Amino acid sequence: DVYALGAIFYEMLTSVPAWQGSTMIAVASARLLKPPPDPRARRADIPEEIATIVLRAMARAKHDRFASVSDMRSELELARAVRPSANLRLQRPVALEPRARSIAVLPFQNRGDAADDYVADGLTEELIDALAGSQLAVRARGAVMPFSGTDRDARDVGRMLGVDIVVEGSLRRAGGMLHVNARVVGVEDGFHLWARRFDVSERRVLQVADEISAAAARAADAPAMGPRERAADDEQAIDLFLRGRYELNKVSPEATRAAIGHLERALMRLPNDPAILSAYAQAQYRRFAFIADDPRVDEAFEIGERAARRALDLSPALDDAQIALASLHLTIADNTNAAREVIAALRAGGWTSASVQDLHGRLLGE
Repeated sequence: DVYALGAIFYEMLTSVPAWQGSTMIAVASARLLKPPPDPRARRADIPEEIATIVLRAMARAKHDRFASVSDMRSELELARAVRPSANLRLQRPVALEPRARSIAVLPFQNRGDAADDYVADGLTEELIDALAGSQLAVRARGAVMPFSGTDRDARDVGRMLGVDIVVEGSLRRAGGMLHVNARVVGVEDGFHLWARRFDVSERRVLQVADEISAAAARAADAPAMGPRERAADDEQAIDLFLRGRYELNKVSPEATRAAIGHLERALMRLPNDPAILSAYAQAQYRRFAFIADDPRVDEAFEIGERAARRALDLSPALDDAQIALASLHLTIADNTNAAREVIAALRAGGWTSASVQDLHGRLLGE
């Protein structure tokens, strides 16, 4: 702690880190092999007493440092007594960028038949994906799904997740119609920033997700988002798409096979829908990477790559397609092409997407 505090003081006084280098290893080596740099070499007006304290705190050998932070504080108070008129300004104070407002989409509750859970799950995922394209910091699916099926107060969950705003709601499917209730709630004050009830045909579930996400972005003072690209309205294809993604989220060989079946039938109806193509590419990646006993596993890479590229031709900034493509290339250790897709996703706004950043981290690990 004493060493770290000395390093912080050095940077506060000089505006640069004490130890520098082109790599982490170079920085670590410098700390081990060189004596601590004198802050007066960068700033001549630092009093000798202060420079001595900083240098002693950063001494390489532990026994050469202060025995405790209390001892260090005593030396600082003594230095102030020696030079009561000294008024050191911090070098070039850094103006922090405003923190992006944060938001979480809580799992929508299915108030109808349990067989319709996949619709609630699909609406939740669509909202998370849509908001990830805004300038909001969006909690990932994995962070919010543990709250599925709970009746916790939205503000309490928002505090647990460390976000400013929460989107919550419920749906019920009946007679070919969807009845959706959605709310956007401020975590700090509990105010309903927006609320609406939708009574729509089943084929409009994805458009409902667009409307809710746009309202949530406006409530958070984020730039307005346009609707996501959809190839067409086909109730059966949309239903198959939602079922396919629901199975994909189970992450098992059996669920992956089921997802592929649903998505292939969806593509027979809407062969040029970028969202369905992207989900199909992700399913093929799972098949290629994790189902070794699949007799046609060797075809999965080519099928997945073809679907992802077709999705990107139709919707060039589609995160999911770039993630699927990069994941496929990472699986065969083609890190160069994986990096191209990750960089493209980041440049297209994927820095706010947990999935893109997760893949970015995996790539950097390689």
